[in-house]
Amino acid sequence: MAAPARIPRRHPWLAALEAAPLDEMRALVGGYAEIGRFQGAEPGDAAESLLFGLDGDDPARRAFDDGCLELLRSLRADLLAAQDDTRRLRLIATIDRLISVIRRTVPHDTVRDLHRRYAWWFGAFETAVVDRSLDLRREFWRLIALTQWVIATDSEPRRLLGLWLGVCAQAGEHGTLGETYLDIGLIGLRKLPLGEEQSSNEEAVCHGLALWAARQSPKQAAFLARAAEIESLYPSNWPGVVASVLAVLERPNALGRFPAADWWRQALDLVSEAAAEAPSFEPPPKEWHVGVLRDIGQPLGILRPRVEALWSGHRGYADATGDIFYAVRTACNVGMKLLKAGDRSERAQRGALAVTLARAALDYAPTDAYAWALWRNGLAAQGAVREAELVGWESIRRFPEDPQWRTQLASLLAEDLGRPEEAERLLRDTAALFPDNAVARTQLAGLLADLGRLDEARALLVDAIATWPKTMHSYAQLAILYADRLDRRSDAIAVLEQGLRQDPGYRPVARLLDKARGSRPLAAKKPPARRPVVADGPMLDLGFDVRTAEARRALFRVETGDPAGLDEIRRIVEDDPGLAYARYVAERTGVKSFGRLDTAVAFAFERARRQAPAPLMGFASYLAVLGGRVLMGEDVGPPPVPANQDDEGAYSNRVAVLVEALGKGGAEAKLRLVSDFAAAELSLTIAAA
Repeated sequence: MAAPARIPRRHPWLAALEAAPLDEMRALVGGYAEIGRFQGAEPGDAAESLLFGLDGDDPARRAFDDGCLELLRSLRADLLAAQDDTRRLRLIATIDRLISVIRRTVPHDTVRDLHRRYAWWFGAFETAVVDRSLDLRREFWRLIALTQWVIATDSEPRRLLGLWLGVCAQAGEHGTLGETYLDIGLIGLRKLPLGEEQSSNEEAVCHGLALWAARQSPKQAAFLARAAEIESLYPSNWPGVVASVLAVLERPNALGRFPAADWWRQALDLVSEAAAEAPSFEPPPKEWHVGVLRDIGQPLGILRPRVEALWSGHRGYADATGDIFYAVRTACNVGMKLLKAGDRSERAQRGALAVTLARAALDYAPTDAYAWALWRNGLAAQGAVREAELVGWESIRRFPEDPQWRTQLASLLAEDLGRPEEAERLLRDTAALFPDNAVARTQLAGLLADLGRLDEARALLVDAIATWPKTMHSYAQLAILYADRLDRRSDAIAVLEQGLRQDPGYRPVARLLDKARGSRPLAAKKPPARRPVVADGPMLDLGFDVRTAEARRALFRVETGDPAGLDEIRRIVEDDPGLAYARYVAERTGVKSFGRLDTAVAFAFERARRQAPAPLMGFASYLAVLGGRVLMGEDVGPPPVPANQDDEGAYSNRVAVLVEALGKGGAEAKLRLVSDFAAAELSLTIAAA
């Protein structure tokens, strides 16, 4: 007779765990739990051994899961509130051990929470980088990369594709991340949920490695060693995959030719014939895109399936190849057209579809300016004006060097939210920060005219024409003001003739001149101002911590003379005293001093000095020096021009815009702009929107 199966004896520590999950998990991670012979083991090893053989619904496993999540929340709060360097270092080390435990044991609810509230957790870990061996940002991403299977049943299971590609591209001395992050990016790509349409992730992994090689310019031996490691994981038709991916990347709108591509082809004996026989990965036919845009005004019930089919094709191509250009461009292009066409009765539904496209585009390209604009405009069309405003402020926070975000938000404030006075303050502040920006002045003039302040509007437009005589919109706006508001038609004709002398071929002004000479109104009568309808109840989930947007709005209010902003900042800081951007705003406005400047300006300037791409080191050094001058209250000198004007990277383009703006403003404007840019860089890389 066979001996009965032996039931494993439950370790006595499990009973203690069930009774006090938080206390026992703290003891386990701290190394002082009463776990007998496992006492000397690493916490992750000990936890795995203690839980071995327990069913998923065992009370001890549930207690372990609860304890992990509760302890992680507690440590996060302690880390964000810590002011003492020694205590902060101890907390980072403790969280690092806890993340190791979670990675080994994968407690379901804890891991699910880390994915579901990714932005909230990442905000605590993004600056918790001590050195190469103790880096919470890297270990958090490693955990997220390895546990993506928990989101396999979500509507967008491969939404982190853009994040992992970005991590690969930035991993190295010419990026914003250390070289050890390449492993994280590649693991993230390998572990992407396959979904219904994917059989493997070999194309995405190949794309990530090629992107790293193109952006970081590794030595040939180092690159080929990496390529050989990956090839061993995907033995089937690897040469064909490489040929296809390189063909995608070397297109004119992608990366062009780069040395590693040739090394890779030589190592795999790829010739033109091999490339021709490689599998063909193509985005949907151009005719689909053209047809959707041609019929964009059709009823949404007819149009929606075509839009969804077009997006599905682009998403499948992006997921298969890693080439996200077509997907992002199509989502933004179609989304913007959706909002401008169609019956007014469909405005809300079209807005909702545009929001879906914008969010999908931002999953692939979190810093794409057009996708952010589409998101804001789609929310407004949908009727979610509170959410649209917050996306607008978050855009200003993330891209402070570009005035377009301010002028676009001013339109939303005046037209959709019924707050023209706040829009006026925003436009005046924009004109002060960007004195060479004509749009802010002319938009302010239009707002003042709508408010009945016609003399102020006229003076602004006359000054704008004198300052920017080539800006045709100013002539048109002043002529409309003269003819339709002040009954001075002869002055309107004179202004339009003056404009045409500057640009004889500008048709809009020529058409206005014809109207003015024929005694017709120059502009259509404006409809009555929309009464803002702000929905009650909970806000939509925007996928980022909206307190950063609220803090940016509060900072604007303080800087434009509204003392209510100070109370908003106090509320945000009290709610989460360690929120990096809130700390920056509190320091800048004098609401609270934390005794540390790593979350204000100094940390960001130091990051720029140490981690900026090599061509930008001149400007990064300027930022570092400027940081010291800001803190010492000294005057600021002019910035140098970045050495590489042809760098097409997003960061380089942003720096170029900032340098141009800094060359035009006064000392106070320069300080504000460079401080805001540095604060934006607290988000050290491409965290998913």
